[in-house]
Amino acid sequence: YYEIMKKNILESHSLYSEKTCNKLLKTIIYRFKSKCKERGHYPLLLVMPQLLDLKLKNNKVLDYETFFNELKKEMDILDLTSIIYKKNFESLYIEDKYGGHFSPKGNEVVYKIVLDHLKNRI
Repeated sequence: YYEIMKKNILESHSLYSEKTCNKLLKTIIYRFKSKCKERGHYPLLLVMPQLLDLKLKNNKVLDYETFFNELKKEMDILDLTSIIYKKNFESLYIEDKYGGHFSPKGNEVVYKIVLDHLKNRI
């Protein structure tokens, strides 16, 4: 099961460097930003890594991190990957087959990070 999940995550990471996929995702994100602005809302794109993303990180920059770092010039993006990676990240996720959901402790950590981010934006 781990190898299947790993292959899936790596394949999804590779989509961030494919031009067509990259362009499509940027278009969706820009549309989100535009709709938020039209409605008088402040758009924040929150990138929440799965547990396996962090296990595969090994102190390197993942493809999606590069993608979202470039987009930070265009809108407010909070990528939790590096922040969560520096913590005891395995304790921040529930034990499930897919490892994609934060535990209550993880939710608390994310809440504090987002709150601090928003306070610094005001």
